[in-house]
Amino acid sequence: MSDYISGSISNENKAKALSLIDELNKTLPLTINLNKDDKAAMPKMDDGRLPFVEKSLQYGQQNPKIAPAYIDINELNNDLNLFKDYQEIEKRLTVLLETVQNVRVAAGTDAYTTALIIYRAAQGAAKDGIPGTKAIVDDLKKMFESQGNKTANPTSTAKT
Repeated sequence: MSDYISGSISNENKAKALSLIDELNKTLPLTINLNKDDKAAMPKMDDGRLPFVEKSLQYGQQNPKIAPAYIDINELNNDLNLFKDYQEIEKRLTVLLETVQNVRVAAGTDAYTTALIIYRAAQGAAKDGIPGTKAIVDDLKKMFESQGNKTANPTSTAKT
C-alpha cells in the first residue's frame, strides 16, 4: 500500500479554484489553434533568441529605412510584448500545473494501490469460501480486466 499523500480539498475551495480558472480564461481571451505540425514548422523564440528580437526591434525603430516597407515595426513591438507577457504567465502556470499533477498522481496511486489490496483480499476470501465474496471478485475482475493495462497483477504487485 502506498501513502504518498493524505488530505482533501473542500467543495468550497474546489469551486473557488475552478471559478478562478474560468476567470483566468476570460481574462486571457486570445486564442489560437495550432496542431502539432503547425508548431513543428514554426521558428521558435526562446530565452536565447529574445535578445536578438529585442535588438532587431530597437534597430528597426531607430533606423526605419533598414526595415522593408512590408514590416510593421509596431506589430513587432506588440508581438514581442505579448510573448513576454504570456511567457511570464506560462511560467507561473507551469509551476501550478506541476503541483496539481503531482497531487493528482499521488492521490491516484494511493487510491489504486489500496483498491488492489481490497481486490486481492476479496479474492482470498472467495478462495476461502466466504459467502458473497465471489460476486464481489467477479464484479471487480470485469472492471479490472477491462482497464486495458494488465501490467499490474493484483495478486503480486500491490504493496502490503
